[in-house]
Amino acid sequence: MSNRNIFVRPENSFWYARGKLIRFIILLATLCSISFLYFSQKPWELDNKSHELYSLSDHLIRGLWYGFASSTFIGILLIFSWKKWAKTDHNKDLTLSHNPQIENIHSSVFWVLLALIVLLGGHLRWNLVTGGLGWEEINSIRTTSHENSPEDWEKTLWMYQEQNKCIPLAAAIKISQSIWQTKTEPDAYEIHELSLRSPNFIMSISSILVIGLLVKRWGFSIGALGSALFLAMHPWHIKNGTALGTEGIIIFLVLLGSLWLTYAINDNKDRWRYWLLFGTNQLMFAWTIHEGIFYAIGFTLCGILLILSQNINFSFRSTSISKLVAANAMACMVYFPLFMPNIMQTFHWEPIENPHSSILPNLGNSIGHLFFGMDISQSGSESPSVANELGQSPIICSLILLTTFFSLSFGIIRTWINRKGAAKILITIVILGLVS
Repeated sequence: MSNRNIFVRPENSFWYARGKLIRFIILLATLCSISFLYFSQKPWELDNKSHELYSLSDHLIRGLWYGFASSTFIGILLIFSWKKWAKTDHNKDLTLSHNPQIENIHSSVFWVLLALIVLLGGHLRWNLVTGGLGWEEINSIRTTSHENSPEDWEKTLWMYQEQNKCIPLAAAIKISQSIWQTKTEPDAYEIHELSLRSPNFIMSISSILVIGLLVKRWGFSIGALGSALFLAMHPWHIKNGTALGTEGIIIFLVLLGSLWLTYAINDNKDRWRYWLLFGTNQLMFAWTIHEGIFYAIGFTLCGILLILSQNINFSFRSTSISKLVAANAMACMVYFPLFMPNIMQTFHWEPIENPHSSILPNLGNSIGHLFFGMDISQSGSESPSVANELGQSPIICSLILLTTFFSLSFGIIRTWINRKGAAKILITIVILGLVS
């Protein structure tokens, strides 16, 4: 006779219900966090005088302990509330209908054209990737030399003395430099432009591919190719997407997050893979830049709004929202130990003046870079700007401005009529871009 308790149904058992792999990973991560809290050095065991002086090791001890404490708390909450977020709706495929393609191109033709557009984008960026470093890039390398040396991983991940530092990019550059270093003499350390810019270059051309996949998933095959071509040839993305900086990374994460959110909400099989990928993207948002947490919050609110607007019953909407919240909570379990030592260091930062003291000019120039790759106006400067170009070639520039305006309006209206969910994601992206 089986020893299994016949009064406990499998779907109500933490050990037997569907999706137990995720629950076991959370349980194991929580137990590891508790073990770290017990065996590691405690913050209150440090010298009190160390609060007044900067010490990376002390910040690391405090940050890791508080970070794992936060992860433990979140893990316990997830374990005790597992029935809320791990519930599976077996009849969900009966309530979500597959959205038909609005624009249809033969699959082979689409993939060939998209591949050619990606290659075009790589070709347009290649000279910048292999060219000399700009003064901002040189200054960044000088102030963060540990990122370009094969050692000092502790400083790369957790030395956070300036707000502009992008830790994932620093780690990727270090790995790229280490790979490049294996091809040179061991004693002669050399900085190579391609090895420094290769992480940004890869994400830049990947953004072209992702935007094509995203718009195609929304049902616009022709629009997908047009969007990919627009991004591949956009002067701002060509320049800033390949330079050492966070702009290209944020664009890649925004597009990738939109793709995973679209797949997760419209998944008829109710799988966890897309929610976990979305949670990973949320983690990368918060880890990449200091303000990334606001991007993650914006995407979470957008996801909740999309789920609530679905034509399904309350039970299905509640389950989807619970999975969205759980995916963010799992991301936080990883985020806090990774970033808490950096948060501790922000209390030692010197106060700086607000660089956005003039809001309207910055907002206008941001819009100009978004559509045309240049500022709206540059008073007293001969640098390229919309105002200067309009003065030199009024007819051509007026046609470009009108075409841009009507194309944008037509795209938004058509997307809203055919795919209201996709339109809401686009509105969220625009709001996040303008606010940031």
